[in-house]
Amino acid sequence: MRLRLIAALAMLIINAGAVAQLKVVSEGKAIQVRTDELIVHSKRIGRDFLIEVTLLDQPQPGRRYAAVYAVDGGLGVAGPASRLMVAGHRTVPYYVVAIGYANAMGRHVGQRNTDLVHRRVRNDEGKMMGGGGGAFEAFILEDLRPYLERRYPLDPTRAVLLGHSGGGLFAATILVTNPDAFHAYVIGAPSLWYDSPLAEQAKAIAPRGNGKRVFIGYTPSDALNSQSDQFAAPLLSAASTFNARQEVFDEETHNSEYLQLIARGLPFVLPTETAELPAIVVKPDVLDRHVGQFRIDAQRVITISRIRDQLFASLNPRALVPLEAQSPTRFFSRESNVILTFDAPVAGKSPRLEALVNDQESTAERIE
Repeated sequence: MRLRLIAALAMLIINAGAVAQLKVVSEGKAIQVRTDELIVHSKRIGRDFLIEVTLLDQPQPGRRYAAVYAVDGGLGVAGPASRLMVAGHRTVPYYVVAIGYANAMGRHVGQRNTDLVHRRVRNDEGKMMGGGGGAFEAFILEDLRPYLERRYPLDPTRAVLLGHSGGGLFAATILVTNPDAFHAYVIGAPSLWYDSPLAEQAKAIAPRGNGKRVFIGYTPSDALNSQSDQFAAPLLSAASTFNARQEVFDEETHNSEYLQLIARGLPFVLPTETAELPAIVVKPDVLDRHVGQFRIDAQRVITISRIRDQLFASLNPRALVPLEAQSPTRFFSRESNVILTFDAPVAGKSPRLEALVNDQESTAERIE
């Protein structure tokens, strides 16, 4: 009991420190659907930031969810695009926290050349820039995240960092210097010309990945101009213990590839339960045991049908969901994140099934 009290007091002290560094200036609803808009002042940095939190449509009570932290304000599209990704069952459900700047020019317009670059460097015009990345990192990790994790049902162990271009450089820097700061990383076209040692640092950190997922995407011109491929190579090497994936977006430009980072990168770092399940072949007579109708409630009935050597599930006759077999009684759909587990047959027919649909559980009884 005493140890729990001490731990609780310690957490209060930590949280009080975070609150002291962050002040909510204003809050309301953003133009985007189901999105909260906060203006927060960072005492650590001495400036205001625009925070947009894209909410889930139907969060389950008592559950905590992954959160994607998108710098550069998510370029104004990370939240809306993610709503489509979650609705399409391409990822587990997650919140988006877009971190940007409050001005009329655009959410990514602000002190990004200071905030996203850890080291002081000289740009092409001979002017010094950067040096604010460490403070910006501390603002996100020590001030913003603790505040949002108290306010929303966010899982502290499933925070993802999403950054592109200068934001990709910021994410890459945190990956090689503080890899456990985030659960996973989606990095687009990191601008290594700002900070050339990062490729060597990636080589040094590669054996200590411990299975952490990292997605790196870029165009061929990014490889020439930003050396993005040089950062990816060590993380994909035989010496690496990261679970890393690289994709080259041949048909995109430096700006348009951002949507591909969301569409391709987030399903890799936040996969659904069915995304990576192995499938087996089941004989047709075994499939026939599960064919029929199963009632969930007064309004919903799941129909299981067989077409040739495959089962299909539907709540609507015009929307058949193809099922793959994980075992003779357990079937799943990758495209809809559905898992159906049938009870052992009685008189040759499964009397009941357990349905897990996009992380929501229900039971259905066979009806005649």
